[in-house]
Amino acid sequence: MASKQLLNSTVETLGEAGDLTAAPGSRNWAIAVRLELQGGIHDAKREASNVLEWRHLFVKHEGYRALPDQYGHSFLNYRDFCEAPEPYGLGYDPDVLSHVLEERKSAQARDLMRDPATRGEMGGRGHKSYSRENSFRSGGDPDYLASRLKADHEAIYTAWQAGSFKSVRAAAIEAGIVKIPTALDTLRKTWAKASADERDTFLGEVMT
Repeated sequence: MASKQLLNSTVETLGEAGDLTAAPGSRNWAIAVRLELQGGIHDAKREASNVLEWRHLFVKHEGYRALPDQYGHSFLNYRDFCEAPEPYGLGYDPDVLSHVLEERKSAQARDLMRDPATRGEMGGRGHKSYSRENSFRSGGDPDYLASRLKADHEAIYTAWQAGSFKSVRAAAIEAGIVKIPTALDTLRKTWAKASADERDTFLGEVMT
């Protein structure tokens, strides 16, 4: 009886569409992200960066634990989920999948830069252009960050709307839009502003 219930649960998840806006890590969210990943892997026209972001969020929130394998048991780790045959998993070795998606991402970036129309739209720098008003906004402006997420990082934007990030800035940090200076960055910046005497004093202190 228990085995039959497990298999019935597996079949049920395969027939559902899930919900990308559900709580990250939940059953409905995991089902929807699985479909997003499967579709993105097979659709060469789908933006690889978006597929990679969904995969990142799926691993981060352990979405695989909410999904049953072909035997009705929950996946214990991402590798097992990735290697499981479709429609239960992705049917790929995770390292091979990473290579395939990264190669596609690079190829798509090259194609974008070769297209004059796209280069104009992207402002010639590989990022989608924004309104004149947005171009003068601070990188910490919530509306600006939200517009960047929606345009360039659909997966993280959706996750932010679902409440998986405390703020739009936290989501922007995850997407790489907002850069947090490291201690090394701070040291370099301070060193550049220091006088010759201050540098000599500092070197004398750290070398002793």
